[in-house]
Amino acid sequence: MKKIITTALAAAMVLTTGAAFAAPVELDGQVKVQYRSNTADGDPDTQGGIYSFRLNAKTALSNNVDLFARFAAQSLSGDKIGPDFSKAKYGNSVAVIDQYGIIVKENDFQYKVGRQGLSISPTALLYSSEGYIGEDMVLFDGVVATGKSGVTSLQIVAGKSDKDTKDKVYSVHASYSPVKDWTVGGTIAKANPNAGSDRTFWGTDVQYTTGKASFVADYIKSDADTKNDALVLGVTYAFDDKNNLSAYSHRTDANADIYTDWDRGEKGAYYIYNHKFDKTTSLNLLYKSNSAIDTDADNTSFRAAVAYKF
Repeated sequence: MKKIITTALAAAMVLTTGAAFAAPVELDGQVKVQYRSNTADGDPDTQGGIYSFRLNAKTALSNNVDLFARFAAQSLSGDKIGPDFSKAKYGNSVAVIDQYGIIVKENDFQYKVGRQGLSISPTALLYSSEGYIGEDMVLFDGVVATGKSGVTSLQIVAGKSDKDTKDKVYSVHASYSPVKDWTVGGTIAKANPNAGSDRTFWGTDVQYTTGKASFVADYIKSDADTKNDALVLGVTYAFDDKNNLSAYSHRTDANADIYTDWDRGEKGAYYIYNHKFDKTTSLNLLYKSNSAIDTDADNTSFRAAVAYKF
């Protein structure tokens, strides 16, 4: 809490006048209930519930500067599996203000400074922390700049992860559309994941849309001597405005990423169905079937979630 107060006061004193404090606070958030069932070779089957709440707040400090913060909470039931937070730090439930900082808008760029969620590459193959809560779960501390330079969209990242190892992360992702319905991109990054030696990453990605179908290919490679490739291939088909179905195939070597959600050291497939009941309420079904690259040990996960946005 002290960090949040310090950030807010410093930003207000440096960047605004007293009138900024009268700006309204914009609030939005989500309540989500998920059922999850997991299997893994050699381990007993597990199942449980995950109950999540997120509240985002933003207020203007000046015409081009906003202050943001997030409150997030989550609790587990049943076998207490699938937490988005560190059970070692918080136990089986958490309630914490875990994101905060300022957003500066200038010309065609936005600069988000502070503790925040971060995704690098179209499928978050290189770095993914958007879904996590609290400390020690790779939330990002630093600057994320996004915008356009001519026809090129850019994401520039500089900072460190919120793990206890405080791993430094620097990256640039650039993309553009050479022709209608096609987007091609590239990533270059440097990090010292898990406080190891510095590692360099590069990647390329392609997205294509035709009719109701959207395709993506996302590839990342590191300069590690072995186990240094990661690849995601996916397609999403939108039946209508309320229903879509996605299928992804992936292979993620152990040394190919910084922090990925694509099951490091595994290969397999994800199948995801989304349904919107209305503008605020949605259903998500996910089935994952994976195997370990080194041992071929299989694991699966089925997840059903209902979310309400406000």
